[in-house]
Amino acid sequence: MTKVGYFIAEYQTFTGSQKSLLYSMHVWQREGGKVIAILPGEGLCAQMLRHNGVPVIVCEAPCSLHLFQRQLLKLPVWEKTLIYLREVIPYSWRISMILKKENCQLLHCNSPRSALIAAWIPNLLGIACITHLRGKPVGGRLLWGIAQALSRRIIVVAKHLITEVYPWFRSKVRLLYNMINPVELESLSVEHLPFVPPFAGAPLVVSLSSIVPGKGIHHLVKAAALVNRRLKATFVVAGAQRDRSYESFVKKLATELCPDSFIFLPWIPNPYPLLKQSDIAVLATIAKPEEVPSDNPNDIPTGEGLPRFILEAMALKKPVAATRVNGCDEAIIDGETGFLVPPADPKAIAEAIEVLLENPELARRMGEKGREHVEEHFSPERHQRALAGIYSEILWRG
Repeated sequence: MTKVGYFIAEYQTFTGSQKSLLYSMHVWQREGGKVIAILPGEGLCAQMLRHNGVPVIVCEAPCSLHLFQRQLLKLPVWEKTLIYLREVIPYSWRISMILKKENCQLLHCNSPRSALIAAWIPNLLGIACITHLRGKPVGGRLLWGIAQALSRRIIVVAKHLITEVYPWFRSKVRLLYNMINPVELESLSVEHLPFVPPFAGAPLVVSLSSIVPGKGIHHLVKAAALVNRRLKATFVVAGAQRDRSYESFVKKLATELCPDSFIFLPWIPNPYPLLKQSDIAVLATIAKPEEVPSDNPNDIPTGEGLPRFILEAMALKKPVAATRVNGCDEAIIDGETGFLVPPADPKAIAEAIEVLLENPELARRMGEKGREHVEEHFSPERHQRALAGIYSEILWRG
């Protein structure tokens, strides 16, 4: 059976992107295939993959370069070219030798950045490369064009991302929705002690989100302050703290506006006990860059690919409220499984939360509908069939 090598450039974190790829590996194993993960360094991603039974090979990248951070993208073209010739191409050769030794027939890159690093030599050696597009690509038109050219197939996680692919490459595009397993989430949601909010009996509003400007957490803090003028609710944001300037800004804002009711938690390996206890799941993603403190003020990603957190919340029968941005509007049926509100509008976010808190029967119905929606459109079985079809198509038809 086909063995697939998965290259993940973003090895220091384990967020929705890496988690989604892990589930793809698992369904391919259930299909009878074999998998190997190749990473450029030790980190949280390697740790979590091993914990979940995936064999990992760490192929150390040149430590002298910011090869896997966005600093590389800011360099002049001539300097990028020199780096690629001196560092990236030899590194891609090392990746190809691992793939050959492991008898991998395919290289599945978890992002365009992963493809730009790993796909050059495997392509020349006849190992077909796949690039997974999980959100709006960054890095400029030229690099994104090269990543598309290096790819035999381009997997998108949502329909709106098809327009990000250049017209002459769209024949390579295949849609593969992220999979959610409600039964697994239910079992994981009872593994740990419950989260105890500071206000006994107060409703719990949860957002699983990295602490970065694109997630609009400053708007959520302002919405929480509006909600708590009328209702007593606890708000929790749990996620990786990846932007120190923005993190300091939103924590100070929360201390000023809702000092006793807004809690920040770090990234949690198993967030489902917290999510299971919640009354509402919220995502406040912005649609366009805003002037907020940030470590990277000129590089603030916006919108979503297809927000995994929202799908997980619906799988656990939680009503959801999210901003109407690309990705969220493909996951949520507005007024049926949750509410979609204008981005960058704390008042609208607050009103949606208040409606759900004050109408428990409506919240319950939306939660039930959300579970049905996930089971119909984002099931492991559907994901497995689609992924197997993409791999088979490449192997047998090229």
